[in-house]
Amino acid sequence: MRIVSNTVVHNEENFVWYALMSIALFVDQLLVWDTGSTDKTIEVGFTIYFLLFSLQASYFIYS
Repeated sequence: MRIVSNTVVHNEENFVWYALMSIALFVDQLLVWDTGSTDKTIEVGFTIYFLLFSLQASYFIYS
Protein backbone atom coordinates (compact mmCIF):
# COMPACT_ATOMS: atom_id res chain seq x y z
CA MET A 1 0.00 0.00 0.00
CA ARG A 2 1.20 3.52 -0.83
CA ILE A 3 0.19 6.74 0.88
CA VAL A 4 0.08 9.82 -1.34
CA SER A 5 -0.46 13.37 -0.08
CA ASN A 6 -2.36 15.86 -2.24
CA THR A 7 -1.96 19.52 -1.31
CA VAL A 8 -3.59 22.45 -3.10
CA VAL A 9 -1.66 25.71 -2.71
CA HIS A 10 -2.11 29.32 -3.73
CA ASN A 11 0.30 32.03 -2.54
CA GLU A 12 1.47 30.07 0.51
CA GLU A 13 5.20 30.85 0.48
CA ASN A 14 5.27 31.39 4.25
CA PHE A 15 3.65 28.04 5.09
CA VAL A 16 4.17 25.54 2.26
CA TRP A 17 7.59 24.32 3.44
CA TYR A 18 6.34 23.67 6.98
CA ALA A 19 3.16 22.00 5.77
CA LEU A 20 4.97 19.63 3.41
CA MET A 21 7.78 18.83 5.84
CA SER A 22 5.27 17.98 8.57
CA ILE A 23 3.95 15.08 6.48
CA ALA A 24 6.95 14.15 4.30
CA LEU A 25 8.14 11.34 6.57
CA PHE A 26 4.70 9.73 6.68
CA VAL A 27 3.84 9.52 2.98
CA ASP A 28 5.36 7.82 -0.05
CA GLN A 29 4.73 10.70 -2.41
CA LEU A 30 3.91 14.40 -2.18
CA LEU A 31 1.71 15.89 -4.88
CA VAL A 32 1.36 19.66 -4.87
CA TRP A 33 -1.31 21.37 -6.96
CA ASP A 34 -0.52 25.04 -7.53
CA THR A 35 -3.46 27.22 -8.55
CA GLY A 36 -1.54 30.12 -10.04
CA SER A 37 0.59 31.43 -7.19
CA THR A 38 2.19 34.81 -7.81
CA ASP A 39 4.56 34.68 -4.84
CA LYS A 40 7.51 32.33 -4.18
CA THR A 41 5.41 29.28 -3.29
CA ILE A 42 6.86 27.18 -6.09
CA GLU A 43 10.49 28.18 -5.39
CA VAL A 44 10.11 27.44 -1.68
CA GLY A 45 8.48 24.13 -2.44
CA PHE A 46 11.30 23.03 -4.73
CA THR A 47 13.57 22.70 -1.69
CA ILE A 48 11.54 19.55 -1.06
CA TYR A 49 11.20 16.81 -3.68
CA PHE A 50 7.60 16.60 -4.85
CA LEU A 51 5.56 16.47 -8.02
CA LEU A 52 4.14 19.85 -8.96
CA PHE A 53 1.02 20.29 -11.03
CA SER A 54 -0.11 23.71 -12.18
CA LEU A 55 -3.83 24.37 -12.44
CA GLN A 56 -5.44 27.40 -13.98
CA ALA A 57 -7.01 29.60 -11.33
CA SER A 58 -10.19 29.85 -13.40
CA TYR A 59 -11.08 26.34 -12.20
CA PHE A 60 -11.47 27.64 -8.66
CA ILE A 61 -13.85 30.08 -7.02
CA TYR A 62 -12.40 31.95 -4.07
CA SER A 63 -14.70 33.26 -1.39
